[in-house]
Amino acid sequence: MKFKCLQKDILKSIQCVQYIIENKNTLPILSNILLETQKNEILLTSTDLEIGIKTFFTAKIETKGIITVPAKKFSEIINELPDGEIEIELIGENLINIKSGSISFNINTISSDDFPKFPFYKENENYFLIPAKILKNMITNTIFSVSHDETRYVLNGILIEKEKNEINLVATDSHRLAFIKEKILEAKVKDFKVIIPYKSIKEVGRLLMEADKDIKVIVEEKQIIFLIGNIILISRLIDGQFPDYKKVIPVKTDHTFLVDRDKILQATKRISILTSSKTMAVVYKLTKGTLNINIKNPEEGEAQEILNIDYNGPDIEFGYNFRYLLDIYKNIDEKEIMFEFTKPFHPGLIRPKSEKNPIYIVMPIRI
Repeated sequence: MKFKCLQKDILKSIQCVQYIIENKNTLPILSNILLETQKNEILLTSTDLEIGIKTFFTAKIETKGIITVPAKKFSEIINELPDGEIEIELIGENLINIKSGSISFNINTISSDDFPKFPFYKENENYFLIPAKILKNMITNTIFSVSHDETRYVLNGILIEKEKNEINLVATDSHRLAFIKEKILEAKVKDFKVIIPYKSIKEVGRLLMEADKDIKVIVEEKQIIFLIGNIILISRLIDGQFPDYKKVIPVKTDHTFLVDRDKILQATKRISILTSSKTMAVVYKLTKGTLNINIKNPEEGEAQEILNIDYNGPDIEFGYNFRYLLDIYKNIDEKEIMFEFTKPFHPGLIRPKSEKNPIYIVMPIRI
């Protein structure tokens, strides 16, 4: 194998595939990136056996070949090379030379024979199209509600659900729930429900940061594939039944109040300084026209802040985990937030004022 390419092109591709690689692997080959020549391109592949990522860049191929290189060292070397053309050549069976002007590195390699095969998929079956920015926004608005309790593995990911011409994303840790839906552009797949692992959907969100075109998502029985420009990400699915989230979202609420997003965000953040480390609870006390955010912590002290709000209902108090509230407020872009509720110990519903999407459900804490 011997090829020449631009430093910026190969660095971008390395950065694309290396994030899923764990620092410590029981299988040494999983710490490596697969390099492979194909016509006038170099293919880069990485995997952790749950996720696989493949991408490519243009290069001048002098000699064909395939090999794996240690991801961390390879990335560090390429990152430190100056802009411009570099030359990479396989020397013998287990040494690769990286050259840029008067700079030269030789690093050990591992044969590609033991590198896991990239999963097969059919590109033009069981897919839907969605704008990259929309999917990125959907992930951002739900991923923080994923559970990290490994004993409840079906909650360790995001539910992707197709219903007619819409896609729903749902995440919950049983204390809170995030829901968002958007229309899709085109679909050649029946309605479905699949659960994507947290690490996989987080990686999809990262790869979508610079994407600005429509992407293709292929859904198969045991895997899901995201085609993002010149990037292919394949992930295994979580095998299990996601809870019936629709039973958690209130069909009707009795009372609502409107509040400025920035004001309730900052006030909740300030008052939370004195919350108990056991409950993380702040108290929302509602009276006509006002919201009193307060905390009484026998060990630390007490605090309160009063906000003027649009509310004409009865006096009522709620206790909430402040971290759940802050996560929601930070992810709502609108100036005003609608807070809907029924009784003190019933779930609260939070959403943007002008939209019924996204929807956030928060379970109260007894105070």
